[in-house]
Amino acid sequence: MMLIIGATGAVGSRFVASVRNRENLRCLVRKTTDTSLLNGCNLVYGTPSNKDDVLTAAEGCEAILNFFPTLETRTMNEPDEMIIQSMKCVLAACNKHGIKRVVSVTSSTGPMHSPAEQAKNTADQLLKASDVDWTILHTGFVYGPAKYGILRYADLMQQFPFIPVVGHGQQNIQPVLVHDVVKAIQQSLKKEQSIRKTYTLESSPIALEHFIDTLAAMYDVKKRKIHVPASMLKLYAFLTANSKFLNMDMIDALLYDSHRDASQIGAELGVTCLPFDEGLKMVPPL
Repeated sequence: MMLIIGATGAVGSRFVASVRNRENLRCLVRKTTDTSLLNGCNLVYGTPSNKDDVLTAAEGCEAILNFFPTLETRTMNEPDEMIIQSMKCVLAACNKHGIKRVVSVTSSTGPMHSPAEQAKNTADQLLKASDVDWTILHTGFVYGPAKYGILRYADLMQQFPFIPVVGHGQQNIQPVLVHDVVKAIQQSLKKEQSIRKTYTLESSPIALEHFIDTLAAMYDVKKRKIHVPASMLKLYAFLTANSKFLNMDMIDALLYDSHRDASQIGAELGVTCLPFDEGLKMVPPL
């Protein structure tokens, strides 16, 4: 039995969909969450940052697959401290129930000094310091069907009277197709050489403005592009309760010039991320 934390997210639900025998999957979910994509799984209700909930859900499990919320989906109701607390709960469950295998999946898209990245780094260090057989997967901006993840930038294009470009637009991002993330998880669980390894899972870098131009063409958004200072976008995010795609952490991440090397996971686990322009062909527009 494997416990999945974060199974209702786009990456988690996509992984569940890839598993034929779901009787061996147990998912910790909130009572208010839509669980229609988890048919066949064993459901336990609770929250990842509640120790008792995680201890109950993990009983009888041999492994834990932990999905942290991505920047594209986090809100003010999910502070950075929850990331650290969730990892503490996972490790407490491993200690109590003798669970030896943990795979942790999180986005790593912004500068290391940002509060979100610092919290994720702290959670990673807690896992690395434990005696479990861990694997950590750091993803770039994830995208997939139904305008998931970073593709929600298209919503901004449609909501604004112009197409907002964060900063000068030449900074690089490294979007990763959700299918590639699922494959990386499968390979991590299958291959022992992934134990006690941290992998970066990102595509080749593309300029943010190229990404925006590609989305505008894909969703037929014909508006003028305007380069907007990050300070103005952060004010907008604050005034709109920081509850949608354009949150504070996301703005910092979009400003970050990303050049992370993902060659290790290709060499060791055989996972190579599709370039964005190719991966986008697998994501039909709505």
